[in-house]
Amino acid sequence: MTMKSSLENLEGHSHKLKPMESSIFHARRGTLPHAEIGTLDSLTDIPFEVKRVFYIYDTLEGVVRGNHSNLKSQFALVCLHASCRVRVRRSAHPEQDKIFLLDQPYKVLLLSELAWKEMYDFTPGSVLLCLSSEVYDPREYIRKFNQFLELTDRLAIGESF
Repeated sequence: MTMKSSLENLEGHSHKLKPMESSIFHARRGTLPHAEIGTLDSLTDIPFEVKRVFYIYDTLEGVVRGNHSNLKSQFALVCLHASCRVRVRRSAHPEQDKIFLLDQPYKVLLLSELAWKEMYDFTPGSVLLCLSSEVYDPREYIRKFNQFLELTDRLAIGESF
């Protein structure tokens, strides 16, 4: 098997994300007989140990998934089939939002803790793989955007959460 590196593989990629940051990179790609393969290694490509894996599929048209932030969990998102978009919000100002198109199975979106995420525009047949640094704990979820804004405002002036 010969591994061929994508142009955006990990060159200049910082594994250490600050709270509310997001970053996209391409997974390593290789060629197998009659197939392509993408690889991700925990703690090497992904800046955390993967403790939880889940996937979103059969999402109805117009449905927005996510709509929350996490106090501790970091995520790596990969759309394995078809495509979707991910909006990452940092403030009440939509012009500061970042929107990522996940349309290739080697595109990996890293989300740090406290990133407000909205997954939407799922095309038919899409499968979004989600790798998390933490096991599910409903107590670490911030589900109301105004609470998220209050928390990020407190963090901006140096208060801890």
